[in-house]
Amino acid sequence: MICSKLLYAVYLDELLINADLMRNQVLAYADDLVFILRDSQEISSVINKLESLHPFAQLNKAKCSILEVGSQRVSNGEQHGVKVVTSYKYLGVEISSQTQSTVTGMKNRIAKLLAQVAHHVKRLDFEVRKLVLDTFVKAVVTY
Repeated sequence: MICSKLLYAVYLDELLINADLMRNQVLAYADDLVFILRDSQEISSVINKLESLHPFAQLNKAKCSILEVGSQRVSNGEQHGVKVVTSYKYLGVEISSQTQSTVTGMKNRIAKLLAQVAHHVKRLDFEVRKLVLDTFVKAVVTY
């Protein structure tokens, strides 16, 4: 199972590189991809490139969304058959077009999580605390 996940990651990485999609900011976790793009031209370009990957990969537009952040709007409801939304859930984290409220919400969740971790590890010795920090807290904060 681990080998198949690793092979898929290598395959996906090569596929994105060969399709010239790594020029954009890309977040990828398994088959969940997020492209951070600046304008409607970049959106069109990425969608066209993703569609060109068929039959090696297939773009499921029903599972895709465009989240607009900032003052520029690309369309009223969809672009290239992909719906435009005001919030989107990626790997369990809701991201909204209200950037500040999203960042504030994430900061609050991280602070709450860190308080819970601190409560549970405060009686552990220094080396164990450091191990918890390195393996758990850093990963969550980075995520």
